[in-house]
Amino acid sequence: MLAVFVPYVDSGFVERYVINIQIDLKKQFCTAYLQVNYRNGRPYFTTTKLLEFRDTLTLDDVRDQSIEFARFMNGIGDMDFSHIEDANLWIDKRLNS
Repeated sequence: MLAVFVPYVDSGFVERYVINIQIDLKKQFCTAYLQVNYRNGRPYFTTTKLLEFRDTLTLDDVRDQSIEFARFMNGIGDMDFSHIEDANLWIDKRLNS
């Protein structure tokens, strides 16, 4: 199992949200969760499954200096997380009301 964390920071550079991607290398299956943090950056709660997707990574792909792992990480940057950002705004409104 491999975990990748994608932080979302606010204007004060505090991690308000973290996308936690769990990668099962045996099943070649990924599950993403959303961690919501308090305004000070401490974890508040984590969602159940946010997103599931497949990838073809193997253990050899994620070793140091691997081109395939770099490809995967670059691919995360190309993913459309706009629905997650909409959820972040919705959560912010509820936490601040």
